[in-house]
Amino acid sequence: MKYISVITLLILITGMFSCEKCKTNPTQDNRTFIEGEWIDMSDEIIGSSVFFLDTIEELLYVGGGANAYIWDGENLTKIKDFEGYIYDITKFKDKIYFVVFRCIYNNIYYQNILLEWDNEGVTNLFEINGLGEINTLYSNNDYLFVGGYFDSINNISAKNIVKFDGENWSSFGYPDIAMVAYISEFNNVYFISNNLSSNNFYYYRNNSWKPINLISGITDIEKTKAGILIAENNTTEIWDGYNLNIYQLDTFSNIPAEEILNYNDSLFFFNRPKIDSLFYYWNTKEWKYFHRPPNYYKAITEAVIYKNDLYINSKNLKKFSFK
Repeated sequence: MKYISVITLLILITGMFSCEKCKTNPTQDNRTFIEGEWIDMSDEIIGSSVFFLDTIEELLYVGGGANAYIWDGENLTKIKDFEGYIYDITKFKDKIYFVVFRCIYNNIYYQNILLEWDNEGVTNLFEINGLGEINTLYSNNDYLFVGGYFDSINNISAKNIVKFDGENWSSFGYPDIAMVAYISEFNNVYFISNNLSSNNFYYYRNNSWKPINLISGITDIEKTKAGILIAENNTTEIWDGYNLNIYQLDTFSNIPAEEILNYNDSLFFFNRPKIDSLFYYWNTKEWKYFHRPPNYYKAITEAVIYKNDLYINSKNLKKFSFK
């Protein structure tokens, strides 16, 4: 999932669109276009900006404005009004964790809050006031990781990243990084990054964080069998835990993307709104393309496959139903 800064978050909190449909044409300019139908779901799902999408246990979680919803493919269930703007979610040990951003006192005072939610209610685990930020969540069987911009959590000294075992918080090294926007792991090696510059990619080995220089600033990351794909401003690189290389597919060696989605070993690359089409790579090494979805004004920061349909956020929620 992609990091959304506080400034970007404030810009995105506007408007709604009416429901529209746009069918694809399978041929254009010698490119093969995927057959299917784009559906603008702002009326059906949510009437405000969508900040996150995630699939957890056969359900699609949708966050927009101050509300979090569960979508089962037919029905929408509101979880709660969190009195703030939700922009990340993960599950850890049978509980759901939300990051909530709040502007109070005439938009001068800011809070970032980590909330734990289960069927019994919501627990406020901690909050960061003022200039600090919680930017991203990541979880595995052992820990919930929280990344952002902070120097302590619950009176524990930390450098922009902490971990939680379900009962206790602890620091996770002290990387020399301005803030943490991404957390992931590959072959039991953790890595973190800040999307603002190319020299902020770190991996954790032998109890310390070690830096690697990228070509340009990061726009997204995605885990694959071969390694971590790192979408950058001008290209895509792949990191296998030891080496960093340009990622090349067929005749394409420089693949810029705003968002990458790996699903059943097929890779979706989503470009900026100014580019005519989104392009899609199938595991047989055949490029196929999407036509632009309706009301495609904002860069995509979330993309998931749910019940064989593709869901994206481009300010509001859109679904592509494959034929």
